[in-house]
Order: sequence, then C-alpha cells, then structure tokens
Amino acid sequence: MYQDLFTTTHNLYEEDKETMNRVWWLRYGIDNLTPHESHKKILKRAKSFEITIERFIDNSCEEHDLYGLYRRNIDFDGYDSLNKCLYGGDKVNSKYNTHIIRIKDKGELIGVGLFDKGFNSLSSEIHFFHPSYKKYSIGKLLILLTIDFMRKNKMKWYYPGYIVVGRPKLDYKLFLGKDSAEYFDYETKSWLPYKDDILEEEHYTSYDLNVMHISMAFTKSKDFDVRELMDQIENDLKSIEANN
Repeated sequence: MYQDLFTTTHNLYEEDKETMNRVWWLRYGIDNLTPHESHKKILKRAKSFEITIERFIDNSCEEHDLYGLYRRNIDFDGYDSLNKCLYGGDKVNSKYNTHIIRIKDKGELIGVGLFDKGFNSLSSEIHFFHPSYKKYSIGKLLILLTIDFMRKNKMKWYYPGYIVVGRPKLDYKLFLGKDSAEYFDYETKSWLPYKDDILEEEHYTSYDLNVMHISMAFTKSKDFDVRELMDQIENDLKSIEANN
C-alpha cells in the first residue's frame, strides 16, 4: 500500500468500534490456472477494445478523471484519490517496477489496472473503470490481461490482494478458480489450498477489539515505537479489566 509493504490480518473500522473482519491474502500459481468458460466470454466481449501494457511513469489527467468518476459511483470504501493509493498523498519516486494496463474504447479510456512486477511474481495494486462499462466485467478483464502478461513473461505467482470475511464485494478475486487459489495462514506462516470455510464469520471479544484499536491508533503515527505501543496496550487493558 502506498510505497510501503502492506500486511494485515484484520480490517478495522474507525467509525464502528465493534466491527473487525478477518483478512485472507490470496495467490495463484500460474501453471495451475485453467481457462473457464466465463473467462473466455469476458475476453470475447472485449475484443474490440484497445489494450496497452507498459511501464508506469506517472498518472495522466485522463487517469485521474477516470478514477474520480469510478470513486463517485462505488458503494464501498475506496481511496480518496489515485495519488493516495499509489503514494499515500503527493507523488514521490516509486520504489517498485510498476506497470499500467490501459483499456480504451474508440479512443476513450474506460479501464486501468496497475501492478507491481517482481522477478517471478506480480501483485495487482488497483483496478478501476468507467461505470458505464460495468457489464463488460472490466475488473475481471484486467485480471485476465494481467495473467496473460505473466504467461508471456514466464512468471510464476500472481497476488491479487486479499478477501475479507463479511465483505463479499472482494470475492471476485476468486473467479480465476477456487481450486487453484491459495490463502496465507498467519498462524502457520504458510500458503494453504483455499477453502470456503475461511470466509465464515468470526466473533471477537471486547478485549480483542480494544487491543486491535489501540494498535491501529499507534501505527498511524510515523514516529511509532513498538515498546511504547506495548506499554500503552498493557496500561489500557489494565484499565479495561479494572472497570469490568
């Protein structure tokens, strides 16, 4: 996320202190993917579109405008701006080998995908598209174009991001095939074959929620100190227990 490594096991919501959702990171082995009929239909519908993939240098006004239109038409959380997603705010020099996919229809930009390319793996960063083209499944099309790019470059692992328990809008990342997907199990520190029951709701105690919210408050600070965080958690939990 931004120009940092981003890892998490749970999503927290500042506006709702009682809600915490489990996060599961996904990956696919390219050699294990098999074409589905739905994939072929998406590619066929997009046959007339103009598609380019190249090294990403900077956002154009056209891309900023498209993201703004996309952001105003979604009904879930999103970054306030494209620069917020890519850089955390104002533009800085990118640390990553980022590429951009542009999809155009008769010269008009209708879809954009950004991904970071490694030696044998690739991670999607953000996809957005014109709301009028929703029926073309542009988000899924961008994933299929990314997979095609990886095959041509003989790459091994694709990381589409994460899915979240209780947030089904992110489940589209499984459309490549649940039988090919793997999820990262934080407890065993290993990648395991995907199974549907990881998306079952989990229940958390007030103790769990307080620890996570205290952690989130501290890690938002650029000058955050781990020892200070642990001391604050200990003091706050003593206070919570004393009042129960």
